[in-house]
Amino acid sequence: MNRLHAHIHGNFVLRTSDGADIETLGAKARGVLAVLLVAQNMRCSRSEMVALLWSDRGHAQGLASLRQVVADIRGVFGALKDVFFADRSSLWLNPERVVIDDAPVLSNWNSRLFHDLVIRDDAFTAWLSERRAELMRKESHPRYQNPDERGDPEPVLVCDESPVDATLVTGLSRLVVNSVAEWTPAKVLYSGQTGAETDGKRPVLLFQDRLHDKTATGFGSMALLWSSGRAVSLHTLNPGSPEFDEQRDRIKVINNATSRAIIELAQAEGCTHTAGVNSGAEAVLEIFGRRAHRDEHVRAYLLEQFDIDHRGIHLAWLAFLLTYSFGEREAGDRTEICEEAESLVSRALELEPHNSMVLALTSYVLSFLLGDYHLARDLAARAIALNKTNPLAWAFIGAANCYLGDYETAYTQTNYARAIAGEGPYRYLIDTLAMIGATMVGRLEQARVLSESVRMTVPDYKPPLRYLYAIHLKMESHDKALDARRKLKILEPDFDDALFFDPTYPIAALQKSGFLVGIQKLNSWV
Repeated sequence: MNRLHAHIHGNFVLRTSDGADIETLGAKARGVLAVLLVAQNMRCSRSEMVALLWSDRGHAQGLASLRQVVADIRGVFGALKDVFFADRSSLWLNPERVVIDDAPVLSNWNSRLFHDLVIRDDAFTAWLSERRAELMRKESHPRYQNPDERGDPEPVLVCDESPVDATLVTGLSRLVVNSVAEWTPAKVLYSGQTGAETDGKRPVLLFQDRLHDKTATGFGSMALLWSSGRAVSLHTLNPGSPEFDEQRDRIKVINNATSRAIIELAQAEGCTHTAGVNSGAEAVLEIFGRRAHRDEHVRAYLLEQFDIDHRGIHLAWLAFLLTYSFGEREAGDRTEICEEAESLVSRALELEPHNSMVLALTSYVLSFLLGDYHLARDLAARAIALNKTNPLAWAFIGAANCYLGDYETAYTQTNYARAIAGEGPYRYLIDTLAMIGATMVGRLEQARVLSESVRMTVPDYKPPLRYLYAIHLKMESHDKALDARRKLKILEPDFDDALFFDPTYPIAALQKSGFLVGIQKLNSWV
């Protein structure tokens, strides 16, 4: 019996029973079949099909185009004539002759529903986005299943500056809230703008330039995510410090405030329209908590949210997650991971080319995972041009320069990133990149201290321990090298000195720099 085999999760592929691909169908014909494959009883009316695929044309013209597509499908199907049917009112597939031979993989961008199906019709694009989101809600964690709990399709973050009477603090507050909006899927509105009404249903960032005894004056029982108790003000700066640098320390204030805002957004309760913002902020914390690359639900959330608002930041975070999988040596086939990363990076940049965080995250993916160091440096430079307070952009341009052999510049940039980063959830990653920069310029004691600091903060994070081992070897600290090697083998049971010279082992900076030359003799000590 002839059957139509359909691969619908990932690239849309149609095959006959003998495994031959059906490749000669046009985009609209593939669109018709895609609609039927996921429709109830695999049936759809001609009017509904026209509304989805020819929404920009008159009904009569759309029906004529559909008739031509039906003829094309019949011509291509040939021996599969008992699979596809059409009468004057409807189109349908025979469910008994159709085999869906794959299952959804929620965590993989390249495995989403009809991944490569592109039809330039707004109605079809909206339909496909909803089908993908529906699949995510059905298959993913219960937290994401109820659309009524998601809040606004486009999360709105209100910045209320009404209590502020200092121009400087107003400027700082705007830098903070715009940074939050780059990190999370939030549209920023300022008090007074249409749609920014503080009705208790949206998260609000409230800034004041002086500390007061009471908070949320005039806002009733609204769940404030920022209050005068956590004000962004000059009181946070310490001009009397011998290391005070006004510009650098102001940027640190902004980044500390941004980090606190993201944490509060992730934990906020009491607002009825915060789910989109909350989940986006929570996903960020999960990512830097180094759990998300192992958590299918975080990946599923990011893909689902992308199908709702089409923001590039979700894809940039997904691509960034792949760097953890690779760096922790928990990845599968590297070729497949790189292909997925390249696809995510390309689409993220296409959608949000002016989002500093999208540029920064994709820069790191390009350098650490894809090896395109020049493009990585260019993207990080653009991220900095758009937002000079972005600590990850400074750290990632340093990483790119490190791979390119410009070690002094890399050292300067990664240390500047440390100086402005504050104590956000990403601090250990910036410290790790600064440690690599210090290693490359021969500041081994500073590198050792940074490595130990990161290791104490994140004990199971492998990269600093790899470098610490190499540093002790270089410094000929025999006992400390053996101790670092023992700890590394606990985290990586298959670790052996030979891995340091394996091009697939994630220490490219060490391998490219020549740092490892002359330290191959540890095995003779053991």
